[in-house]
Amino acid sequence: SASYVDQFADDTVGIALGVAELNTPFQEQHYKAWWWGNTSAWGSPVPGKPDDAAMLEGAEIWARSRDQTRDGVMGVLEYKPNEFIHSTLDMYYSRFDQKETMRGVMWSQDPWTGNGVTLSNARVSNVGGYPVVVGGTVNNLRPIVRNDHNDRDDSLSSFGLKNEIRINDDWSLSVDGYYSRAKRDQTNLETYAGSSTLDSIDFDLPLGSDGYPHFGPHLDYTDPQTVVLSDPAGWGREGRLEHTKQDDKITGFRFELERSFTDGMFSSVQAGFAGTDRTKDKTSSVYFAQLKNNATGAVVDSDLLRSPVDLGFAGFPGVLSYDVSGALSRYYDLVLTLSGDDLRKDFTVRENVSTTYGKLNIDTQFGDWLHLRGNVGVQFVHTRQSSTGFNNDGGTITGTLKRGADYGDFLPSLNLVGDFGHGWMVRFGAAKTLARPRIDDMRASASAGVDT
Repeated sequence: SASYVDQFADDTVGIALGVAELNTPFQEQHYKAWWWGNTSAWGSPVPGKPDDAAMLEGAEIWARSRDQTRDGVMGVLEYKPNEFIHSTLDMYYSRFDQKETMRGVMWSQDPWTGNGVTLSNARVSNVGGYPVVVGGTVNNLRPIVRNDHNDRDDSLSSFGLKNEIRINDDWSLSVDGYYSRAKRDQTNLETYAGSSTLDSIDFDLPLGSDGYPHFGPHLDYTDPQTVVLSDPAGWGREGRLEHTKQDDKITGFRFELERSFTDGMFSSVQAGFAGTDRTKDKTSSVYFAQLKNNATGAVVDSDLLRSPVDLGFAGFPGVLSYDVSGALSRYYDLVLTLSGDDLRKDFTVRENVSTTYGKLNIDTQFGDWLHLRGNVGVQFVHTRQSSTGFNNDGGTITGTLKRGADYGDFLPSLNLVGDFGHGWMVRFGAAKTLARPRIDDMRASASAGVDT
């Protein structure tokens, strides 16, 4: 980082410049138990499991590496030619570039996976008064090997100009304007691989300890001839690509006039008007990655292979690793596939908020026993909001949906501090407040469906 600060023109002009770069590498080892249950109680027992015991029904193990680079630059120009005028112009820009790779394995071992899961050599422990399977071997599994790559490019920019004018000893004026913008371009790519042969996994789950569980597969998941690009879970795709773009802009201003008093219980009165206009656009395109020529499996070429990722922290020797982007261009076709959930991610929201306010500042003395200060005020907040999104039925677009709202709120407030001296003070506050929703919650996107 570097900065420069200086003053010119008889100290009536000031300038500050700064630049910084931050590189943040990140490594993560991850284990997650999907869920626990006793499916025997639901009429779907797992052969080999004691009927009264709960067991792990799925898990995931992966390692993730991320590298984020952030560049930022800022500048401030300040002008104060005399005691009546003070102007400040500030500017800021920052960019984030993040690349992330995740490699690992996951599987489901509940009785509904379709592979006829069984349990052998089950070891049961009492956990909290309930029998739980903590060790043994799960058979007839088809784990999913994941190789994912995610890119994210963010940019932030803001500009502000504030002018403070002291008209005379009693009157002052403040005018403030600003603009800010945040943009995001993000790509999340998933690819799947697996074996055509069902596997057995030995497991030991140290419940109640700080250690990772231990899983020991019988197949070699680092062998490119055993683990091939495919759809081992039967999801109807061999990969998934989601490309998201967001653009969020805010423009605002504030005008405030203040009158100061030298006598009376009020020290000053302030009145003003503020307005903000915010627009957020978001689009999300989802593609299913399918192997070329409707292939059911593809062996990864040696030039795309990378050193197998080590998952030994959870007992797994490792899994096949490869160049995800290279594999995408060589083996897959992308097919645009938007579900109802995906369509709800596309929207435009615009919100205009105007605030008119007034405030009396209190500063007075009652005899020699009470110094009272604080303020009493009121503001009227008017909101006009609109949004455009897709109306969809089961993933099929049935039209464009436009909705909005227009409403206003009066918000009074009172804050008092009574100082009795000798360290004794009393505070009182009462106000009506307004909580704004997240802008995503105001989107017009909607869908409907019927469960049968």
